[in-house]
Amino acid sequence: PQDAAFDGYFAPSNSQYVGDENAANWARVKYSMSWPSSTDPFYLANSTEQNERRNYYGVNGIPAGFGNGSSAGSSASTWRSTGLSSIGDPTPISITLNGGMIDDGLQMSVTVSSESDLSTTDLRLFVCTSIDSVYYNSPSAYDDFENVFIDFLTSSSGQDLDLDGVNDITEEFNWSMPSPWPNTNPNIIWDISDLNVIAFVQNYTSKDVLQAEWS
Repeated sequence: PQDAAFDGYFAPSNSQYVGDENAANWARVKYSMSWPSSTDPFYLANSTEQNERRNYYGVNGIPAGFGNGSSAGSSASTWRSTGLSSIGDPTPISITLNGGMIDDGLQMSVTVSSESDLSTTDLRLFVCTSIDSVYYNSPSAYDDFENVFIDFLTSSSGQDLDLDGVNDITEEFNWSMPSPWPNTNPNIIWDISDLNVIAFVQNYTSKDVLQAEWS
């Protein structure tokens, strides 16, 4: 969910700033829900995929945060501490992103490798897009929306990964920004230069996130 206090932790002027390195390595994505408003434009722009992630995590109310696939409670301070404690955890998996916007389309190559044989684990690759900053004078009086989810480039249930500890897996994605997005309201303002691509590998059974990268 959107939360001004949590967003503030990523501002260098904040007394509880997470730090340059942590801010650079922290992959964040915010799924919009039909609560508190069923007319939320970011929810309506892609309700199917966002509902699938809500059901996967068993979310029945907001605010609700998850870090590395586990519940981090409902407060910004807990989300902050959970994220900081997870960054730097050892993992055999690495992700490399290459590409960017070419003309009006995104071309992105995602390479996943593992130092260990994880071929018997139900691992999924998720790749999605988000917008870093959107201005929208919403009925809730919240007007600065950050890390707003747009689309999955994989399916919303992920893409199967067979990581044998030897062979890298590279997937190519081509994507175009939905138009209009999120709707035709001229007072919702964003810039394509704020587009993010987030890739993460998740154990689909346990929900553990083994690695994440963003660009």
